[in-house]
This record gives sequence, structure tokens and C-alpha cells, in this order.
Amino acid sequence: MTRVLTSAEQAEPSAVQRKAAQLTSKVVETGSQFTPGSNDRAYGAERIARLRRGRLVGFAVCIPLWVLSVVPLARVSMDGRESADALLVYLAVGALGLGVAAAIRTVYVLLTKRRFWTPWVFVMAAVVMLATYAVQTAGEEVVPVAQALESSAE
Repeated sequence: MTRVLTSAEQAEPSAVQRKAAQLTSKVVETGSQFTPGSNDRAYGAERIARLRRGRLVGFAVCIPLWVLSVVPLARVSMDGRESADALLVYLAVGALGLGVAAAIRTVYVLLTKRRFWTPWVFVMAAVVMLATYAVQTAGEEVVPVAQALESSAE
């Protein structure tokens, strides 16, 4: 059975429509991101600035983490070399770790169509460096410092 509404009933908003109107007015009053008009541009500009700031902080934290993760593996790799080659060893080890991380990131970028340079590249490089160091030194026997000094003095 279909009921025909009179013009007075059609003009009067239902309870659901009144509630929706109240919620809409509250959203507009609070100035949220859903506010129509010129606030959309301001919100967009703030969001872009916030994202750039976050990326900058990410790079500022992750690049030193990567540099510090190069040190242990480079020291192990320099075993028996002159100190003049130390800088080259550090650079080579750092480049290898970053290269592996870049290869992993390239696969991810090709699969998901995201941007390449993110702080995660350096985090992955640091993890690769630390994992390589752990694998390389896994079978070595730990020698106490005093014993190592005695054996080197002889």
C-alpha cells in the first residue's frame, strides 16, 4: 500500500533530515577538512607542508642510522688492510648496502607505483648492513680484550 504525502508533509523535514542538517552545521562550524569552500585549499597546503616536514625528519633520522650501520661491517671488512684504504672500504660497504636496498625498493615501486626516494630506503640499507654483519661474524669466537692485547704484544 502506497501512501501519498500532502504538500505540508513534504515541506516538513523528517527526523533523519533534521539530524543530518544538525551534523552538517556542526562540521562547518568546527572547520574540519570537510568544510566546503576556501578552507579546502588551506587544508591542502597544510597537509602538504606536514607531509614534507615528516619526510625531512624521516631522512634526518634514517640517513645517520644507515651511516652508523656501515661502521661495524666496514671494520670487519678492513681486517688486514692498511688504514689508508679505510675510507674506500667504508664507501664501498655503504654503497653495497644502499645498492641492495635500492634494488628491493625498485621492485616495490614497480609493483605499487609509489615514489622511490623515501626514508625507508635508508632503513632497509641499515637493516641489510646489520644483517650482513651478523651473518659474517656469526661463527667467530669472542676474545676478551686483555687476552687480545697479550697475544698482540708477543
